[in-house]
Amino acid sequence: MDAGAVFAINQLSTCVGDCDDTGAVTIHELLTMVDIALGSAAVSECRAGDSKNDGGRSRWMKSSRR
Repeated sequence: MDAGAVFAINQLSTCVGDCDDTGAVTIHELLTMVDIALGSAAVSECRAGDSKNDGGRSRWMKSSRR
C-alpha cells in the first residue's frame, strides 16, 4: 500500500430518502424526492434519495412510484 494514497469514503444514509438522516422518511422528504424527479428541485435537496450516489434521476422516479 502506498503511504501517500488518499481514500475517499462516502457516507450513505441508512434509509434511502431520509434527507435529514433521522432514520425515517417523512411525507415532506417524499415530496422533495418527487420534486427532484420532476425536475422542480435540485438533487442536492436530498442526496439520501440517490441510492447510487450518482445524481441519476431515473431512480428518483422509481422511488416516487412505490
